[in-house]
Amino acid sequence: MLLMASGGGAAGTAPLVPPNEVVQVQTEHGGVGGETAPRFTAVPKHLLTRLLFCNPCCGLVTRNADGTHNAMTVSWLTPADNHALFLLSLNAKRHTLVNLRERPGFTLSLWAEGLEGLALACGGSSGAGGGGGESGKLKALGARLCAVGEPALPAFADAPAHLRCVFLRALGGDDAARGHVVLLCEVEEARVNSTYWFEGKVFRAPAGAPRPLCFAGSGVFVPMG
Repeated sequence: MLLMASGGGAAGTAPLVPPNEVVQVQTEHGGVGGETAPRFTAVPKHLLTRLLFCNPCCGLVTRNADGTHNAMTVSWLTPADNHALFLLSLNAKRHTLVNLRERPGFTLSLWAEGLEGLALACGGSSGAGGGGGESGKLKALGARLCAVGEPALPAFADAPAHLRCVFLRALGGDDAARGHVVLLCEVEEARVNSTYWFEGKVFRAPAGAPRPLCFAGSGVFVPMG
């Protein structure tokens, strides 16, 4: 079951809820959030990396040692096969990398139009030094969160798709000399806003809906499609 706090943006038109509050929405297994809540569809295992084919800009959430959560924005990621594997490049100094080495589970939320400010704010500060938890960074962002999978991990509710993933290993060692580390990861499960899931296999925005974002550098985002 996907739990979600929804509002404007890509997720739908349900009433706004306070920052960091989690409420439920409808899934393909039944309605739990009312008629205005967006309906999400589970992505089949052999199509999990389809959500990453277009190289989207994503919000990445990991768990801190104290049980709170850290978040950052990532854009250097690409599918590696049709069996849920993908590659992710992270700055070697990121607190996220520390978390992944110790607690490999994480979520990806695909940013869409209207969420550019949140994406920049999420990527513009470090979660190290005790500022990355829900009482720090996520709360300061004012982000609405959803929970994905069991045990639940948070994701950004207003995104049109959420992926629950696991870090497997670093490729080529921790190449801190070059400043980044390439990680091999796997998507364990994913949910997509049903209006973005065409013919049960293609992820794209419907007409008039906020489009997923790619990052062009220097604080500039480019919508897909």
